[in-house]
Amino acid sequence: MSNYKTAFKRAIEITKRLNLKLETPKNDSTESFIQLHTYEDLRDLLYNEFPEFKSGGLALQCATVSFFMKPFVDQYLNCESVITSGYYTAGGKDTFFIDEEKARFLIENKHHNKIIGFHVWLTLPSMEIIDFTLGNSYAKFDKNVPLNEYILNHPNNMNVDSLQFHPVILGEDFLRQTGFLIDLNP
Repeated sequence: MSNYKTAFKRAIEITKRLNLKLETPKNDSTESFIQLHTYEDLRDLLYNEFPEFKSGGLALQCATVSFFMKPFVDQYLNCESVITSGYYTAGGKDTFFIDEEKARFLIENKHHNKIIGFHVWLTLPSMEIIDFTLGNSYAKFDKNVPLNEYILNHPNNMNVDSLQFHPVILGEDFLRQTGFLIDLNP
């Protein structure tokens, strides 16, 4: 069992302890949803829904982009992805760190600024990750990072020394409870 899968199972438990709504996600698929053409097809969907992706306008918009792209990803890949909140480690440094304690604090004290302080991406039933905004966010701070890149990979295929994702809380209810996701049509 990979570290990501273990962390994902812990995230299910944390989500339950925080009394957040979550249908138990399927996370045992051995099928890979990522194919050679998947990257380009999903990029085209992203460009269509968020034209600002091309210019870097999605930096630090991970919750919004993940939420709005989820139905497109699910339909295209014929699976049920999970909105995943957590943090990532890049170059040995934790970025946008969150744990259960911080999550509880955010639920009890809704946010007061636009920077959410944690990261959001989609996890497929195979534990593959789709992160549409990491490239835009990195490019904002490091001009050597390709602006229009996004992560579409399995955690087991990622270099441990370069980038690792750490799921902490699952589902959109956390984003709603913290005030980072607001229904336009209640």
